[in-house]
Amino acid sequence: MGSGFSELAENISLHFDKTGQFIYQTDEIVSGTVKFFNDGKSELKLKSIFIELVGEIVYYRTRGSGTSRRASMHVETFFTERQMIRTVEKGDSFILESGNYTWPFSLSLVASLPSTLEQTRHEGPYLRYVVRIQLIQSEWHKKNIQKACFITVQSVLSPIPMIESKDDNKNEKSVHLHAILQNNIVVAGKKLILRVDLHNQNRALINRISFTLIQQRLLGSAVKEELTLLKQNLNGIHDFQDENLHDKFEFRL
Repeated sequence: MGSGFSELAENISLHFDKTGQFIYQTDEIVSGTVKFFNDGKSELKLKSIFIELVGEIVYYRTRGSGTSRRASMHVETFFTERQMIRTVEKGDSFILESGNYTWPFSLSLVASLPSTLEQTRHEGPYLRYVVRIQLIQSEWHKKNIQKACFITVQSVLSPIPMIESKDDNKNEKSVHLHAILQNNIVVAGKKLILRVDLHNQNRALINRISFTLIQQRLLGSAVKEELTLLKQNLNGIHDFQDENLHDKFEFRL
C-alpha cells in the first residue's frame, strides 16, 4: 500500500461555509470547499473522486467473557448524499496530476433525518453524521485516500404527533393513580408538566411518588439500551395518607 498514499490524506482539508461549531438542522444545506495538494511523489491513478454526507449507526458486539472478552465495532449506513467530483466509465481510470485542487461541495440534509445521538457509555450505540472526501484508487490493493469531518445534526421535525400521554394504575390496596403528561414530546431545556389524580379510599400510607423519565434506544442491529434522563420524587408527597390528591408538577430537563 505504501506510506505515500497515507501521507496524501494529510494534504486534504475540509472548509465549511458555516462558521463556528458544525451544527446543522435537518432540511439544511451542508456546503463548503475541499482543498487538496497532490505532491506528485507517487502516481495517483484513480477511478473516482467524490464527496459524501453519510448518516451512520455505530454499535458494538461482544464475544467471550472475563479476560477473553472482545468487542467489535459495527457501522450501519442509513443515509448517503453523494456529490461526484470526477469519475470514469467502469474499467477505466485517470491520473490526477500533481498540484493544488479546490472542489466546492453542497450536500442536502433531508427533513426526515433523525438527530445525532451521542454515545452515553463505553461501547454503547450512537448515531453520527460525517462529511467525507474519497479518492478511489483504480488498483484494488492500494488503499483509498480519504478525509472525514463529523457534524452534529438536529432534527426540526418530530416523528410522532404531539398528544397527551396518560397512564392509569390501581394496586391491591385500592390506591388508584391517574397520571397525565401534558404532551408526549420532551425537549431539553423545556418544562415537562405532569398532572396527577390520586384516589386513596382506604387512606393507605404512601411514602412517596417518584417520576422517572427513561430514554430507550434501539439503533439498527444494536441491543436495546435504556438511559435514565430524570428521576425525582414528587414535591410534597411524603408519608401521604389523604383520600385524594389532584395536583400539577413541573420538571425541567
